[in-house]
Amino acid sequence: MASLLEYGGVRSDLRPAVRKGPDQALAANRHILRWAHNEGADYADLLNWRRVRETLLLTAGLMAHFPKSTTLAERWERHRRQASDTPRRPRLDLGLALAEADRKDGKTPGGSSPDKMTPREKRLLQLCRSDRDRLPRHLFTVLSYLHGQQSPLPEWSQLAIDIEHRLRAPDAVARRWQESYLRRPPWRSTRA
Repeated sequence: MASLLEYGGVRSDLRPAVRKGPDQALAANRHILRWAHNEGADYADLLNWRRVRETLLLTAGLMAHFPKSTTLAERWERHRRQASDTPRRPRLDLGLALAEADRKDGKTPGGSSPDKMTPREKRLLQLCRSDRDRLPRHLFTVLSYLHGQQSPLPEWSQLAIDIEHRLRAPDAVARRWQESYLRRPPWRSTRA
């Protein structure tokens, strides 16, 4: 999908997909439908296709808003090249991106009470509680915050998978985002 964003005018057509629903972002729909057709998408299951289309539109719209951002995937690759033994690759998702931003500021993720929670953890909690209609706005807010802090964003492919799963089983994705927020990233040394 990143190659789709390189064509002139596509980025500006895709940006409204974050604010509008899939049925109202007509210019974005045109690009996504053409891209999905070229990728050989199967239209047999109409309900599944609506969820996939919604996921693709939201992910493409977010990618259009943050084109030159460092992703956690790039950070992982730098770590992998430097490490002698490669640990198992974790999910480079939204929870890990927010935890990394906290650690970058010297804060410890995972406060025990609401008054000890970091602002990023509060944003994650708000995102996890959001319903289907508010999800795009909350995702955009969290990614804008990370981008503004010059923190790495989650891996786009993982975010697309998470959005699609979130539309089906919101609690499972929310729980995984919170777990990855509390985990130690692999590029942080566990040795003292």
